[in-house]
Amino acid sequence: MPNPLKTLLIPLVLAGLSGCEWGQSGGPLTVTQSQDLRLNDVAEILRTYQESYKKPPKSFRDYARIGDAAAPTGIDSVRDKQIIVRWNATLPDLAVEPTSPPSDEVLAYPRDVPEKGGSVLMLDRRIRQMTPEEFKAAKLAGSD
Repeated sequence: MPNPLKTLLIPLVLAGLSGCEWGQSGGPLTVTQSQDLRLNDVAEILRTYQESYKKPPKSFRDYARIGDAAAPTGIDSVRDKQIIVRWNATLPDLAVEPTSPPSDEVLAYPRDVPEKGGSVLMLDRRIRQMTPEEFKAAKLAGSD
């Protein structure tokens, strides 16, 4: 007789191993949703770092000091250079939800945004969609 627990767990484990991220509707995330999730995790780590150390991180080494417990895709995405972060960029506010006025400075972005466009994280920690032309014209926060 088959074990019902194994029958339920095997598909879940396989889905997890495939690297699929799942949305609220139960289906896989779109590319934009996946990018937004990663950018939100990056924003949370940057916020937590600045709140803890009273300054922005200067490099990945600083950034990684926070760890990945609260925002797991944030560390991996930056370490693997899937997300490019502009270092030394002081966040205008550290509230859990962004409260500062909208910013026109790019803080982080998926590495293919300059060529393809897509989601970008602004200095105010809000996510905005940009075309390649808008990205090329945008002001970049901090340093690379």
